[in-house]
Amino acid sequence: MSDEVTTVGRSRTRLPPRRLLIVGGVVAVVVVIVVVVAVVLMGGDDEGTDDAVGEITAAIVEVEDAAEDEGVLSLDVRQLRTLVENRLGDDWVTELAADADRRTVGIAAEQVSGPRCVFVWTAVGGPRSAEVTDPNLPCNGEIALIAAGG
Repeated sequence: MSDEVTTVGRSRTRLPPRRLLIVGGVVAVVVVIVVVVAVVLMGGDDEGTDDAVGEITAAIVEVEDAAEDEGVLSLDVRQLRTLVENRLGDDWVTELAADADRRTVGIAAEQVSGPRCVFVWTAVGGPRSAEVTDPNLPCNGEIALIAAGG
């Protein structure tokens, strides 16, 4: 009798660890994008969030207009952060994320007194927004930036 073991059927192919990490990262990004798109399609109708979205959108438009008037392509992220924080006051906690060239910005605002979170981001044709009520989705600017494609 032989001590050799033979396997019948398919052979297993192992992915190198680096490729496995890349595939895992791509899958994670796709999942986040799908969640954000689902949130965008569901939308929200709470007046408090509508007001917050309106204030954040107005701040983005103001900073975009100022950049255009100055003839620059990038947004003044500090000015935008200050405008958003001043307009929303202490009722919302905000987080802002920008891409490397500061042309695309994502803002997340979480309601202090409740589970509401809104994402607002710059996009072709003007700012876009989504309301999030899922407590499992982190309310941060990076996710809003992903929604913007940045």
